[in-house]
Amino acid sequence: MKIVIDRHLLDTVKSYLISAVAPLAICMDSNPHTLLEALMGLGELGVLALRVPEDWGGRGVSEETSCAFQELIARYSGALAFLQTQHQSAAVMLAQSSNISLKQKYLPHMGNGQVLVGVGFSHLRRQDISLSAVPTTGGYQLDGVVP
Repeated sequence: MKIVIDRHLLDTVKSYLISAVAPLAICMDSNPHTLLEALMGLGELGVLALRVPEDWGGRGVSEETSCAFQELIARYSGALAFLQTQHQSAAVMLAQSSNISLKQKYLPHMGNGQVLVGVGFSHLRRQDISLSAVPTTGGYQLDGVVP
């Protein structure tokens, strides 16, 4: 089995990380505006939907390229690595969904950062419910906080 790694993509991202992220990495840990700017920089490179098929506006890269990308980002900023992983994970879940209208609405705009999404996991809590989902026309209305 041949391993396919997109070196050009990784080199482009590395150049961005060295020039724009590394000098501000510590600031990103406490400044959400700086972190968002770095995330949007990745969007300008079109790398925020790596595992999404090209037909849906993603890059459709190999698993090996995706893993190398994640390792590369983590070398320069843990905060940025975490944030973009949430977005990338949601993009993959959405791409694997059977909901075509949702895919059409979001996927073409996720790779460049025009639409940003994330994932949230909740745990059963015996106290007050911190997040509720109420059915609405066309989906659900979320109210509360995901810890």
